[in-house]
Amino acid sequence: MDMNAPLNFTESWRQTDDALATLPLGKVFSEVFPDFHSYQKASTEEDRSGTDYFVRTTRRTKKVDVKLLSKDPRTTATREYHDVVPIELYSVCERKIAGYGGDADYVLWIFSDTLRTILVRRQDLVDFVEKRRVEWSYFLREHKQRTKLANGFEYTSSFCWVPYRLINMIEKPSIAA
Repeated sequence: MDMNAPLNFTESWRQTDDALATLPLGKVFSEVFPDFHSYQKASTEEDRSGTDYFVRTTRRTKKVDVKLLSKDPRTTATREYHDVVPIELYSVCERKIAGYGGDADYVLWIFSDTLRTILVRRQDLVDFVEKRRVEWSYFLREHKQRTKLANGFEYTSSFCWVPYRLINMIEKPSIAA
């Protein structure tokens, strides 16, 4: 990725929103939340706070941060370690703001080509990444992305591709949570 050419946040957000609109989100949410009732898209302000969707279940409404990926690596992976998930190390590198700092209850990765999902409680993910951030940034290739907001402000975020088998070590959410 060319660090001199920042990603246009507004355009990227619109493209993701358009792609999500084509997916059977009710089906996806019902598979990860067995007591699923309905869902609602979050407002722009709520999205800025880390919540993309409100998922209503029979027990309560859950805030979900959706991470859409176009290609499931399992469709082309030749080895287990090729099955990877992008994990944000810093959402704003310049200010050392760690990734996944929003107010969502869950982070849900959806691979649009297979509808494979990975669901973790956000706080469990934050704790898991925090314990490994330095190690991963050293041993796994850290990728940086410049982003430009509509107001002209630019910032850098960073992520690394983490093997799914490591993410799978995070305790699975119970439907009562």
